[in-house]
Amino acid sequence: MKKADVTKFEQDSAEYIVMHALWQKSRGRAPSASYWWMRNPKKALQFAKKAAYFPIRSTYLEGARLAKYCCSECGATNCKLWREWQTSPPKLLCARCAAKDQKKSIRGIDQEGTIASRPLGHMTKGMIYERTDQIGRFVPALPTENEKDYWGYSAAPTLAIKWWRELPTLSTES
Repeated sequence: MKKADVTKFEQDSAEYIVMHALWQKSRGRAPSASYWWMRNPKKALQFAKKAAYFPIRSTYLEGARLAKYCCSECGATNCKLWREWQTSPPKLLCARCAAKDQKKSIRGIDQEGTIASRPLGHMTKGMIYERTDQIGRFVPALPTENEKDYWGYSAAPTLAIKWWRELPTLSTES
């Protein structure tokens, strides 16, 4: 096993912890990485094994067609999409169409797809706001590798979140 097999995963992810342990084992060493609040590497590995998700292909959604991953209102593609929470089949909308549908402002939306949601307190130069990736009842649409379903909002693996965050936030088509 090579170190590159480990470093292709984000250091704080469950996948990294599992791969790091395998790399350590291949060198005759015990696990040594901690995970979140777990400082004991063996316990961290047990927890990470339950949470880790490894893509079917070498890279998440590599070679996927995602023909249906487009805004159902304006037809925008190649950008972040949101889906209505707890609906099947979900209606996919781009940020602009989701904001219009929910009568919400997306002013200040950033590259990660987050917007200011509620004030947390004052700083010397104004208010600090908590940020969210939800637009009203719409949550990020993170496709599973079968290309038919979407990850649950709190069940998505790190790789799916990373894939979504790397998409352009706003479509240039609409």
